[in-house]
Amino acid sequence: MNYLKFFTGILVLILAFFLQFWLGVWGIYANFVFATLIVFVFLFDIGEFIFFVLLGVFLINWQPMASIDIIAFAIIPLIAFAARFWFHWDQWVGSVASVVIALLLLYFVISPKMIIQPFGSFIVDLLLSIIFAEAILWGMQ
Repeated sequence: MNYLKFFTGILVLILAFFLQFWLGVWGIYANFVFATLIVFVFLFDIGEFIFFVLLGVFLINWQPMASIDIIAFAIIPLIAFAARFWFHWDQWVGSVASVVIALLLLYFVISPKMIIQPFGSFIVDLLLSIIFAEAILWGMQ
């Protein structure tokens, strides 16, 4: 295990959490924590990745009660981790495709109408998440 990379991952996940809620104050909503977990699929092995998923769930919902949203928030990155072995894409292409597919799945589970009705906000979330994910991938390689 690369300890520097591991602690950098913790800091990046905490930064994503603060950035997600700081931009939310300004009316810009993006799933930076979720996008970070999806990118971590390409950067960490299974043990470290499960730790990051649990940390991400704790950051988003520190209450002991799990909801459908939080369960989907935890399961979809694990599915992306398994799918990484089925689809042998380059990291740059795979991270973009994984973020797009994972966000679509998350929105379908949470509230499918959020994709269609405020379509502009979904596109902003998608674009900001992709940009943030690619920046993480570039910075942590």
